[in-house]
Amino acid sequence: MRLFHATRSANIESILKKGLLPTFGEVYLTDSQESATRWMGFRFKAMGEREFAVIEVLDQNKMLKE
Repeated sequence: MRLFHATRSANIESILKKGLLPTFGEVYLTDSQESATRWMGFRFKAMGEREFAVIEVLDQNKMLKE
């Protein structure tokens, strides 16, 4: 299954180094790139953010690094 995660562009470097880290105890994923884009687009627009990224999670079993 292909899964997607949307985040602030500023988080990409950290994700590449540390993996996806839970915020408020969870990592939000969707099976639709469009859904991730839509959700974060609305959220970031409301927060005044202009840039975000949607990343594909290739292996959710290795998604979170310790």
